[in-house]
Amino acid sequence: ASEGVPLVVFLHGTKIDPSWGDTTALAQFAAQEMGVAFALLEWPNWDGSDYNFDGFSVGYYCNATADKAAQLFGHTETTSLSALCALEAIDCSKGVGVAGYSQGAAIGSMAAENDDRVTAFFGIALNTVGIYRDDGAVEEATCHRDATLSPSARRYLNGGDDVNWAGGGSVPMPITVSGTSYDALEVAKYQLKATSGYDCEKLDCLQSDGSGYFIVPGVNHVNIYPYSWDDMAVGDDMAAYGPTMNGVTWLMARAITDTPGCPCAEGGRRKPLFGSTPEPTCCAVF
Repeated sequence: ASEGVPLVVFLHGTKIDPSWGDTTALAQFAAQEMGVAFALLEWPNWDGSDYNFDGFSVGYYCNATADKAAQLFGHTETTSLSALCALEAIDCSKGVGVAGYSQGAAIGSMAAENDDRVTAFFGIALNTVGIYRDDGAVEEATCHRDATLSPSARRYLNGGDDVNWAGGGSVPMPITVSGTSYDALEVAKYQLKATSGYDCEKLDCLQSDGSGYFIVPGVNHVNIYPYSWDDMAVGDDMAAYGPTMNGVTWLMARAITDTPGCPCAEGGRRKPLFGSTPEPTCCAVF
């Protein structure tokens, strides 16, 4: 058997320098402690240089993220994942987890449909409802609701005050989606219900196996991301820190097992590594 370890990759958001931030380094440390390799993937035009907001639409965004995902994931030897999987220390047949924030989550949501080595996904601030068009029409980015992975292998984290999908809040609330009026929190519930595969009206819709979604109330698009963002203060005092790090911990475990629920032996359930809410509900032997 190969001595290589499974892999977890992370995709930053737009305009976030893809280098090690303090909390990202903690995620790397946690992965090493759990016997999982951790890598940051730099995706094309991460600085937003490919965006022309004249005529911007969900269709444009879907096409752009699909092109980027195809460069990162897939079995051809030129993709980023193939380059990592070729390393002697990594054995991607043991599992590959993908996590991402904002546009990084949108790109990551397309990973499994491009590459069957991907076994689990954790999306942070993945918005699949958008108001980007000049006429203010509400569009749904179904391209980022890929269900190649079963719901038990996907987990999502969003802020209850995230209005990035509405031009950063330039669109007045409430809005109408499919004939129903929604405020920002209700939009978060609506899109996560549609994306996750779970029909749940609660903020905590994590299932017994750790899949599903969790909404942090009162948190916006920026503060749901407790990693490096220019010179902003970030860290373990942020409301999103515990849920984010526990999501990454879940991803590491879920990526290496095909058993929904990752059942533990009696008394063997993992303790939370970072904070206490929500508690990880999945463990595995590393």
